[in-house]
Order: sequence, then C-alpha cells, then structure tokens
Amino acid sequence: MPDIVVLISSFVVSVVLTGLIRRYAIKTSLLDIPNHRSSHQLPTPRGGGVAIVAVFSVASIALMLTGTIGWSVFWAIFGGSLIVSAISYWDDHGHVSARWRFLVHIISAVWVVWWVGSIAPVNLGVITLDLGWGSAVVTVLFIVWMLNLYNFMDGIDGIAGVQAVSVAFGLAAILAFQGESGLALWLAVLGTASAGFLAWNWPPAKIFMGDVGSSFLGFVFAAFAVLSHNEGSVTLWVWLIMCSVFVVDASFTLFYRVLKGHKWHQPHRTHAYQWASRYFSSHKRVTLSVLALNGLWLFPLAWYASAEPDYGFYLWLVACTPLFFLVIRFKAGTPESVPAG
Repeated sequence: MPDIVVLISSFVVSVVLTGLIRRYAIKTSLLDIPNHRSSHQLPTPRGGGVAIVAVFSVASIALMLTGTIGWSVFWAIFGGSLIVSAISYWDDHGHVSARWRFLVHIISAVWVVWWVGSIAPVNLGVITLDLGWGSAVVTVLFIVWMLNLYNFMDGIDGIAGVQAVSVAFGLAAILAFQGESGLALWLAVLGTASAGFLAWNWPPAKIFMGDVGSSFLGFVFAAFAVLSHNEGSVTLWVWLIMCSVFVVDASFTLFYRVLKGHKWHQPHRTHAYQWASRYFSSHKRVTLSVLALNGLWLFPLAWYASAEPDYGFYLWLVACTPLFFLVIRFKAGTPESVPAG
C-alpha cells in the first residue's frame, strides 16, 4: 500500500474515531469539569487520545507484518505504549494513585531498555559521554520524565496536539532524509493520527486528549529518541531540540516549584504556557505561537543538528536560550497570586 494512502487513512480514521469517542464521553458523562486549576470554563469531554493510540497501534502492527519496521523496535514501542495507555485510560475513567502510575511508567521504560538497549554514548562536542552501567538508569529516568512532562504540558486547547504533529512530522522528515524510511513512515502515521485528533481539539476544544493521549505521546517520542540515537540515525540532541518548548517549560517550572518549597506533585496551572494563555486571554494565540516556534526556530536547528552531529549539544543550547527567557518572562512556577508580566 502506498505511503500516502496509509497516511490519509490514518488521518481520516482518527477524525472519525475521535468524534465517536466524543459522543461516548458525553453519553457517559466522561467530562473534564472546570475547577480552580483548570484553564477551560465549560465541561468538556475527555479521552480523545484513545483515537491516537488506536490508529497508531493498528498501523504499527501492519508495518511490522509487512516488514517495514523490525520486530524488536516494534515491541519496544508498541508494547511499552500499551502499558502506558492502559494505566492512563484507567486513570482517566477513575483514579489511580501516583505511586502506581509511576511504577507502571518505570516498567514501560525498562521494557524499552530490554528491547533496544540503554542510551548509547552521547556526543557533547568536546567529549563523548559514556555512562557505562549507569546508562540504563539514565535511560529509564529520561523516558519517565519525557512521559510525564508531556502530560504536564497538556493544559490548554490544541497545544499537545500541535506539539505531537510538529515533532512527529519534523522528525519523520529528518529520518527520511537520513534514509530511515521505515521509522519515518511510522512517525508520520503518529503525526496524521494526532492531526485527526487535533481537528477536534483545536481552540475552542470540543474534546480533550486526556492522560491516555498525553502520556502515550510522551512515551512514544522518548522511546523513538532512544531507538534512533542508538541506531546512529538521529541523535538524542535532535529530539531534544524539537521537544524544547515542552522540555524547557516543564523542567523549569518543576525546578522552580521544588526550589520554592511548593508541592510540586500537586496539579497546578503555573507553567509558562498557562500564564501566557491568561495574559493574552487566548489559548489559540499560545498554541499558534508554539507551532511557529517549532516550525520556524526549532525544526531548522534540529535539521542542522542531524546533518552535523558534533554540534548537536551546542545547537540544543542555542534552541533553549530564547525559550528559557520566555518562561522567565511569563513567571513559570510562580503562584497565581503574582501576576505575569
């Protein structure tokens, strides 16, 4: 089957399936009810990320059966993502304590290490860092953090969907240029599935992704990063550059809250993107800004980093510098009693 047919089919099925899930959520009162920590004002159906999970999972099986992707990489990402999706789906429909979710996240990360290995030595420009036996621990922590930060950043209409589409298509293009056509198609399917969901989640959102979608996406991107880095096609720095908006905002906010003695593990709405949405009184403006940053700033740097791996670490620092100033500008982590600006 031609690749374009696969991609169009993934998009269409995702659009239709998201609409059906929205109907089901309304019928069963699976709604996100606004509270003092919410960035929305009306009860909104949630769980739309199931469409992304379903489309990507079915496509993954098809790509594995046709030999487009290998057995080990299939099981690393497909198996681990199902583990993450299952606990997140359960949490969306009820409540799962943080310690059990964290345990499952660790298991899913260990699963990836089992199938594709821990992060290979990392080029820091002047030196190459080889963590030895500690690499496995770092890999697990990296995957768990990427998984959770994506969940943290899914707080306004469209932002998580735009990030998914940007990262998936951006890395698919880079992987294709590097000759990794199988991985590129696999990621492109994730992009079209996410775009199908985004059609419903675009501001003002008609349905939310839910933990089942955000946790799934964070895990898949982290697993792909480890996989492509170990295979030598696209380094870890390329992935970090493309994910920089989420990485910088979530990491800075968490660090600041810990530094100030806040209860960092409790839900809040003090990330920079949340402050920005209130400052501009617009989810759409912030989401479009993330899209612009990804396309006009981060993607060119990621492409250059893929072509010149020795500069990857430095290009990541370049990518993060303006984002660092933006999160400071919007008072990331600051209690809501202190106005941004």
